Parts: sequence; C-alpha cells; structure tokens
Amino acid sequence: MTVTDEETADRPDNLAMIRGVGEAYKRRLYGVGSYTWRQVAESDIETLRRITRAKPNADINAWRTPARELAEHYHRWPTPFRGPLE
Repeated sequence: MTVTDEETADRPDNLAMIRGVGEAYKRRLYGVGSYTWRQVAESDIETLRRITRAKPNADINAWRTPARELAEHYHRWPTPFRGPLE
C-alpha cells in the first residue's frame, strides 16, 4: 500500500502499515484518539499494550521505530490530526 501526502491530508495515518499492527489494533488505537504514526512512535510500551489489549507475546516495542520511519518517510511527523473519524 502506498500513501501520498495528498491522500493523507486531514486524515488519520493508516496505523495498520506498522508491522505487527493489524486492523483490530488500529481500531483500538483510533478508539482512544491515537491517530498518527507519531503518536505511536512517542507512546510508551505499556500504554500501547493496554490500549490495544495486545497479547503478551506481541512485540509492542517493535512498533515504535517503524511508526517513526513511516511518519518521517511520508512527511507526517507534524501531522495534527486529532479526529474525530467520520
């Protein structure tokens, strides 16, 4: 899946693009107002685990670096999207 700056203007980031974050985790993150790759990259591991109700074997720590890389690659680091989803 490719994302362009134009496609993501005024929209949440597709958190499912982070390896290990599927649609269920994405919906749970959106549900608590975590809409951007930056928010995931800056969240602590325990918060992410609690929000997503991730299984004990889920490598939550591995989400943060790819989230940062996606935000930087797509120039989404300063993205102010706070919701709500439509």
